[in-house]
Amino acid sequence: MTTPNKDPKDPSNVSGMCDARGEIEVLSGLVRSLTVPGPVVEIGCFAGRSSLALALPCQATNRKFIGIDPWVDMPGIHSEGMDSVHDEFLANMENAGLVLGQDFEVYRERSEDALQHFQEQSLAMVFVDGDHEYEGAKKDLIGYPPMIKPGGILVCHDCGQGRWPGVEVAWREVLADNSRLCHATYVLSLAWAYVEEE
Repeated sequence: MTTPNKDPKDPSNVSGMCDARGEIEVLSGLVRSLTVPGPVVEIGCFAGRSSLALALPCQATNRKFIGIDPWVDMPGIHSEGMDSVHDEFLANMENAGLVLGQDFEVYRERSEDALQHFQEQSLAMVFVDGDHEYEGAKKDLIGYPPMIKPGGILVCHDCGQGRWPGVEVAWREVLADNSRLCHATYVLSLAWAYVEEE
């Protein structure tokens, strides 16, 4: 939940995994820089810090935000109370003036299952911050780029700084194997690449 007496539209006031200032500013800037139409998708929302950083500039430009997260307990990472975190996510989004069904959608399911909701080349941007194990990160980084329009952006969190080596290896492998991903950029623990035509 947002901190009492704090601006509910300031993502740094919400619990989350992204850096409270630098990374959320980069994410918001990436949304504002988009030149192609289509929704912005986040895989791994937790309580909504990065979701707000993405959804608020989406709202300002009449673009839909879609959050994907199963909100299930993950031993060693989040071990209890994920139903309450889901509720906190929804409250944080609504407290910031975002309307479910109008400004944002939520798929409470695993990212590989949520792929069924999207057509190829229908999304403007995908932010991958879900499963931090190599296999899970690689599935997302392979499965979602075909859904991104040419000119769109694939973003990945926890690339760099050595905290999540599986994510970093998966990112590097996908960049090497996918000729549609170009102009890779790294800032803090964010990495992103633009999607080109095949």
